Amino acid sequence: MKGRSKTCYILAAAGKEESIQLLRQILKGVSGAGQLRIQQAVTLEQIRRGVSGAGAQAPADLLIAVMPLSDGTGVEGIIDVAQRHPQLMSILLVRQEAYEQVTYQCRNQQIFVIAMPFKRQVLAEAASFMLRIRTVIDDKDKELARMRKNLNEIRIITSAKIRLMQTRQMTEEEAHYYLEKEAMDRSLSKKEVAEEILR
Repeated sequence: MKGRSKTCYILAAAGKEESIQLLRQILKGVSGAGQLRIQQAVTLEQIRRGVSGAGAQAPADLLIAVMPLSDGTGVEGIIDVAQRHPQLMSILLVRQEAYEQVTYQCRNQQIFVIAMPFKRQVLAEAASFMLRIRTVIDDKDKELARMRKNLNEIRIITSAKIRLMQTRQMTEEEAHYYLEKEAMDRSLSKKEVAEEILR
């Protein structure tokens, strides 16, 4: 996927090995997803480990589950996982007769429901779309973290200027110049100098 630097991890969950193999075949056709790593699970506990990144594996970006699982886990278990891991995108594959009920149950979650039987292309496109959404969310999260860091730095520098103005009777301009000069003379950032002043 454009702009995504990391590998995309998909967790394929199903109660039967042939279902997992079918998911693997379909996911090979996911377009524009860059490098995919497909992990598998057959129980709710394995799904929980897969989405949290327990052990040596990375946390899953996308969960695709054929319901029910081999341990009898139903939709409620997947909803619980989705609520505990709001960054996780999920696709549930359910029997046609359960589709409306499951769709209603998942209405407030980041869970997309597809009725079985389905065309392979539908699942491949849904997976591709959800991974693109995940990329956008990841990019926005990084941007938000950078903005929070910048805002925190501005807050610290402003507090240090106010302290200088109060304790040394400097003007705002003089306090600003003092911070810049100290940072340059001592090869520190303005934030580091400001933190020293506040201590």
